Amino acid sequence: MLAVLLLIGLVPIGACAAYDSALTVRLRIGPLRVGLYPPRPKKEKPPPRERKKKKPAEETAEKKPFPRPNREQIQYTLRVLPPLLKRAVGRTRRRILIAPLRLFMVFGGEDPADVAELYGRAQAALSAAYPVLKRLVRIQDDAVNLYTDYDSETIFFRGEVGVRIRIGDVVIIGVSAAAGLLKWLIGYRRRAGKPEKRTSGKKEQQAGAA
Repeated sequence: MLAVLLLIGLVPIGACAAYDSALTVRLRIGPLRVGLYPPRPKKEKPPPRERKKKKPAEETAEKKPFPRPNREQIQYTLRVLPPLLKRAVGRTRRRILIAPLRLFMVFGGEDPADVAELYGRAQAALSAAYPVLKRLVRIQDDAVNLYTDYDSETIFFRGEVGVRIRIGDVVIIGVSAAAGLLKWLIGYRRRAGKPEKRTSGKKEQQAGAA
């Protein structure tokens, strides 16, 4: 039994997530590859003899698109997640392989001052965390680029990240980071529905001028 557990702990697993207007997530366990998101469409079963009528809510229900992170979620993640991940992977060090690591992000918004502030925070966080991350784990095929576009009213990004690690190391990281990740996830979701203050302020100014 101990030998079996040891062999299972040595099996490499990985995940690759990509976002370009839509999110895709793939899982890799040894030689197997499984698509996690978006889920595969279910096979249609033959209709029964007496088919029940669908409720109006079911007929008009549509799948919600994957929500983009808002400004407060990005600021919260930049502040909380890097030190949490640093502590979590500290025990595994160079056993983690990140490949690829690509990010293209353009900061936009209605207020140029807010855009510049958020861009500066993101650049500072990247400059501080990226060298540390490269010392802790192995990184291949990486390209991270941040830009500003004052003519755009939204934040645009696309990226792809893949992680490979052994099952035994995943257990160590999970035990070390479970509480912190849960706390970050709760705070991230709480900030999902908060409107941006700068938008409402500008609308009030436009209404007053009218």
